[in-house]
Amino acid sequence: MIGKHGHLIKRLADIHVFVGELRYNVKISATWFIFSS
Repeated sequence: MIGKHGHLIKRLADIHVFVGELRYNVKISATWFIFSS
């Protein structure tokens, strides 16, 4: 049970990191697009 709970927390942390990277990349892309157009 504790292992399952730990796995869930790790998964949520991975999703949080992924979303953070995605938002960062979108921000970079938007900035690049604005300056290049």
